Amino acid sequence: MFLRDREKGRFFLMLYTSLKSGLPLYRALLIVKDSLDVFFRDIILNLAEDIRKGVSLYNSLNKRKDLFEPLVLRLVYIGENTGRLESIFFYIYKYYENRNKLKSKLISSTIYPIFIMVISLIISYFVMTMVLPSILNLYNDMDLKVPFLTKVIANIANLISFKNLIIIFFILGVLFFIFSSFVNKNVFFEKLILSLLKIKFIDNFYKKYFNSMFLYSLSLCIKSGLSMSEAIKYSLLVFPDFITNKYLGNIYKRIIEGEALSDILYNNKQVPKVVAHFIRTYEETGKIEVLDSLSDFMTFEIELTLESLLSLVEPLLITFVALFTVVLALSILLPVISVGINLGM
Repeated sequence: MFLRDREKGRFFLMLYTSLKSGLPLYRALLIVKDSLDVFFRDIILNLAEDIRKGVSLYNSLNKRKDLFEPLVLRLVYIGENTGRLESIFFYIYKYYENRNKLKSKLISSTIYPIFIMVISLIISYFVMTMVLPSILNLYNDMDLKVPFLTKVIANIANLISFKNLIIIFFILGVLFFIFSSFVNKNVFFEKLILSLLKIKFIDNFYKKYFNSMFLYSLSLCIKSGLSMSEAIKYSLLVFPDFITNKYLGNIYKRIIEGEALSDILYNNKQVPKVVAHFIRTYEETGKIEVLDSLSDFMTFEIELTLESLLSLVEPLLITFVALFTVVLALSILLPVISVGINLGM
């Protein structure tokens, strides 16, 4: 079952609000279930039933590791054992809200380019498969030579005909079946993501996303009462191991061995020097607000990167669509002009 970050964030926010109002956890669960999506309600009922039987919330949530991350489970465990469950629920809500905010910014930045591309492809497909064949038939009837550009577009139209599309989708379906049945998906996606991260602008963006989420999770864990080593351990679990190894290497092992986090990050080329300086300030002062400010700064960096990327993509996309439209229009107009000239003669 798939649960969106926003839905999980709402769940923990409502639990925080209920506990803050003085409600016991069991009653709070029964109240919040009716305000969430239908597919979430059975899960909450199971949690409430476990609580009624005396099972801890951590052990109950632990049965659904497919839905709740190790970081979240650990924070709930800390909250139950320190009597700070109310504030922990709020921290978890902020964690999901922050992650959802970053994802939403990325999605909203890509909607416009994707929309333009899809509309352009639909119009182009209609022109090439509905309008162009009529012109070609007219040329054949008049025994005229088809312009080179029109011939190229016609060949492309033949390739994307409805019959060929069915064959292509069938082949893709067979390949997908083979992939689902015989290919190790984890290894495949790991290699795919690492290949994509070799592209510089993708790597730069994801690096900022990684640093932002790592620092935010680290701040959240420390505020919840975890030691630095534990905070780093559970913050790193937010990402797959191969991503952590790419950007931070064996950071957890080095922390266990006694190295300062600021020293590790300062010598890491994948982490901006400003991050290491902020971390050092936290280590010297113990002020958690320093980490919060750093996380906000990295989020702002992501927003700037997205804006810069979009400002670059928009003119390129508009230029591409304009050129393709001109080529498509010429492939239609050249035969029409040619027919007019021949008729005039």
